Amino acid sequence: METVYLADIVRSDDMQPRTKTDPRVVERYRLAMSNGAEFPPIVVARLNGTMVLVDGFHRVAAMSARGIHQTDADIRDVASWAEAHWLAFQANMTHGVPFKKAELRGAFGAYMKANRYVDERGHLKSYRVMATELGGVVSYSCLRRWMKKDFPRVFRKLSNSEDQPRANGGLVPCASPQRMLTREAQRALDQAAAAIVGVTAPMSRAMLLHKAKSIVEALEGNPVEQPYC
Repeated sequence: METVYLADIVRSDDMQPRTKTDPRVVERYRLAMSNGAEFPPIVVARLNGTMVLVDGFHRVAAMSARGIHQTDADIRDVASWAEAHWLAFQANMTHGVPFKKAELRGAFGAYMKANRYVDERGHLKSYRVMATELGGVVSYSCLRRWMKKDFPRVFRKLSNSEDQPRANGGLVPCASPQRMLTREAQRALDQAAAAIVGVTAPMSRAMLLHKAKSIVEALEGNPVEQPYC
């Protein structure tokens, strides 16, 4: 458990398995926080040193609305965007409204892309084991049908009882952390550029300029070289 600044956390829509943030829920949480209610810590995936929110979107929005700048977080180190995505589904499967069928299929896709369908020896797991790890709410027939349509190469390996899959099990390699984090940074900068047009107060513009300069300095630094894809 660590204390983190909300401003340091990437909030990507990709990490919201259910419908997007509901303003009514945010307001309910804000009022509860104002009355002293305690909430569980948010869950954050740490990818290449970047913190990505995977559970707690409504809580973070409520804290921001109350002017709270930092909070406790359960931080999990991950190696890929796909792993962070699966972590988001895992966190949301344990609480809240049960997943709809489309959301369950999304969880299955995240599970597969995070390579959770193979064990520590690289052997394919059975449908029974996969169903258990997906919360026990997906039937064998449904899981098999999804596998056949969405991941046919893995389906054929399971059908042939082959227990030595290739490194990626026949899946198309997922996008690299560099590519996904670059996309999120670009999206945030585009939003900032659009919002800045309406900022006219000199003090506000000076504050934003200071922030922008710190971003430029960070970009002009010399981070450890990592492949883009």
